[in-house]
Amino acid sequence: MFLIYPGQCRKDTSFNLGVGCSLLYLIAASKTELTKMVELRTEMEMLLQNVKEDLQRKDALHKQFESIDTLAYSTTDVQEGSNFNSWLSLQSQTTSYVLPDSGTITVHDQSLKCDTLQQDEYVEGMGELEAELEAELERLQTRLDRDNSLKHPLQERIKVTVEDTDSVRSRSSSFGEVIDLQNASTEVHSGVPPTELQRRLHELLEAKQQERIKELEAALECAMHKLREKEIELVCSPPNSRDSNCMAEALSDSGSANALTLDSVRESLIRQEDTIVFGLIERARFPINSPTYSASYANIPGFTGSLAQFVAHETEALQAKAGRFTNPEEHPFFPKDLPASVVPSQNHTEVLHPSAASININMQIWDFYFDKLLALFAAPGDDGNYAATAASDLVCLQALSRRIHYGKFVAEVKFKESPKEYEPAIRAKDRDALMKLLTVESVEEAVKKRVAKKAMVFGQEVTLNTTDGSNGKYKVDPSVLSRLYEEWVMPLTKLVQVEYLLRRLD
Repeated sequence: MFLIYPGQCRKDTSFNLGVGCSLLYLIAASKTELTKMVELRTEMEMLLQNVKEDLQRKDALHKQFESIDTLAYSTTDVQEGSNFNSWLSLQSQTTSYVLPDSGTITVHDQSLKCDTLQQDEYVEGMGELEAELEAELERLQTRLDRDNSLKHPLQERIKVTVEDTDSVRSRSSSFGEVIDLQNASTEVHSGVPPTELQRRLHELLEAKQQERIKELEAALECAMHKLREKEIELVCSPPNSRDSNCMAEALSDSGSANALTLDSVRESLIRQEDTIVFGLIERARFPINSPTYSASYANIPGFTGSLAQFVAHETEALQAKAGRFTNPEEHPFFPKDLPASVVPSQNHTEVLHPSAASININMQIWDFYFDKLLALFAAPGDDGNYAATAASDLVCLQALSRRIHYGKFVAEVKFKESPKEYEPAIRAKDRDALMKLLTVESVEEAVKKRVAKKAMVFGQEVTLNTTDGSNGKYKVDPSVLSRLYEEWVMPLTKLVQVEYLLRRLD
């Protein structure tokens, strides 16, 4: 059974709003992350392009050294000088080579030093380029580690390349050896090729994006799971724990009945629509199960009536002991011989006029539910679940009873807002005039559309294979909810209001 009141409505709204904001935040965060990844990928592509251009320039410079046609080596001895004690004796090899248009030119130690200087500049240029590449890769690795603590062996490979370069630099700077530029260039390039580096960076970024997408999907699934749990909680939680507490909170704000306003009553009525829709959806799980309503089937010792009547009678007796019907919003279907409450009284604030608070039209609600409404949304058939069917029927009946008898609170609020408008019709016992004052056709049309929309949202058949989750199938036809409010709920609610107002001046 379900009760609906303003306080809990605000809490439910806040929760749904919080979940919605969380989803928006997750979407915005994912968009930001993807933008950052695209920018990072663009930067790396530009860096790799620059590296390729630098390597091409270095290769062109190396080819110029190989354009010399003939290289001849001769060895001469360098004799010791007069200042042997102050200078280290060196045995130097001089290099002579033949140019195409000239004779043999012998280049001594100064030529060797010049060649060494040019080779050192080449190696230093490669070192600077590698240092820039290493710094850029370290910056990329730092950013990725900060985002998801992702480790990749790329940095280790770069370190190995740097170590190889250092070894080449140390060998090329040795004074007693002839430097081979082609071998040095080969050793420098013995690390990760640019194409391989680009491929690995692309794989890294793609893996990062896939992980982020999985995280967002998991967060979305978690949020949807929480929403489903909340819906189940609303359906299964005891009515008194929701609706009665909502009214108590509304009245405790100012400590008197004056806290009850038309807005708070309207909010509670809107919230009770949810309870009615969920109740009908739950009852629609079972077919008609006609034996549930047959007195001949039940044959219960000491009780005359159907199984549905027996379940309602015994359930209300238990609820009366728990103090449910001390709440002015609750009205039993079998008020005769109800046991007294065995729990301490909750001291409900007296809101209704005492002479009119006892109005009860539950028998009319019982009749229209079983005679007219049930066949509109319950499928024909018999599955044998008679006890569960009777329990679901009682949930629907009590939700409808609470909604219809809530008209007493509506009438009390309207009367207090404009007593002079209602007093003449009340004193004249003019029911038609009171009914006209209470009827607002635009509001009634909005209510019918709203309950039909709720039936579509709450009762849709969700599937994962189509974009349209409902696919036109609903657990309860939305038109049934619209008709329920048009033909029974709103007319009976206004009937309760008229009866209440006729006794308001007693």
